[in-house]
Amino acid sequence: MGTREGVEKLVNYYAERPGVEKLSKHGLFSQTDEKINLDEVADEVSNHNGIVWTHVISLKREDAERLGYNNANAWKSLVRRNVLEIAKAHKIEPSDLQWYGAFHNTTHHPHIHLLVYSKSGQGYLTNNGIESMRSAFGNDIFKNEQYKLFEMLTEIRDELKNVTVEQALNHPNWSMGAKITIDSASMMNKGLEIIEASRLFDVEGDRIDVVVHRESIIHSLVEYDDNSVIAQLGLPDMRIPIQYAVTYPDRYESPVGELKLADIAKMTFFEPDYKTFECLTACKKALDTGGTATAVVNGANEEANALFRQGKISFLEIGSLVTESLNAVKTINQKNVEDVLNADALAREFVRRTVNK
Repeated sequence: MGTREGVEKLVNYYAERPGVEKLSKHGLFSQTDEKINLDEVADEVSNHNGIVWTHVISLKREDAERLGYNNANAWKSLVRRNVLEIAKAHKIEPSDLQWYGAFHNTTHHPHIHLLVYSKSGQGYLTNNGIESMRSAFGNDIFKNEQYKLFEMLTEIRDELKNVTVEQALNHPNWSMGAKITIDSASMMNKGLEIIEASRLFDVEGDRIDVVVHRESIIHSLVEYDDNSVIAQLGLPDMRIPIQYAVTYPDRYESPVGELKLADIAKMTFFEPDYKTFECLTACKKALDTGGTATAVVNGANEEANALFRQGKISFLEIGSLVTESLNAVKTINQKNVEDVLNADALAREFVRRTVNK
């Protein structure tokens, strides 16, 4: 590990530095509540023949306060609950694992330092191991919030079951006509845009992401190899893309107002709820399947969308019918336009037959 002097400084830094919460004479803790002697730990670590890993696990101050991780006992319990995950990540048998931790209650980022090693000198740590350990701690720390999110999503889904046509047509930002507005509400439009982007730009579907952006100011983003991202922004008005489609590649003055970011003030982004918005999930699956699958989901949605607007099905049934159609209608590698039109007709017929049962 290093010289006795260097290890002693490291152990003392963990256990006694300003900001550490002391559980006894110092802040060091481990798997049991037996008294820990700092000199013995320094000797043990400095004489260790294998690898000693050091980790820092940190939270923002507001998260630590909200979730109750603003004290050493909470962190100690967290590590003890996840000791099997720590051992697994480091390829160490649980009985062979040794670890020490200390909680530092610093101003902006409360955190713990962890020393981890195998008593017998075994084990190794990969990037996948680091990710699995990070995931284990993250899931544990935020589990209560995940439960709350699940309950909230369940409530939202229950509310969506009873959404009326008038409510679904009341889009806060866009005026696009009834069919497309319902597609926007069901997120089918985003599913179709994934398919379009894949076809137009020859990009695999798993490289195309969707984010929910309620302000409707950013319409697309392109990420480059260096991780820089270029965004296309504009007011939510279909006259801009329609005009550009007509005048491409030239751009002319538009009747649409000027975008003023200071008036927007802030923009928000969220991951879509793929479970609730089944149309989006079905489109991604259709793109992966290939062949006439994309024609199937499009045809099924056309029919289901119309049935919803006629009051014959509920809002959430749109996504369910699109998903069921994709599973029920046989997909083939199309050879001509007739194959595509036939897939569309079969999907529409399946939706009508299912609703009329």
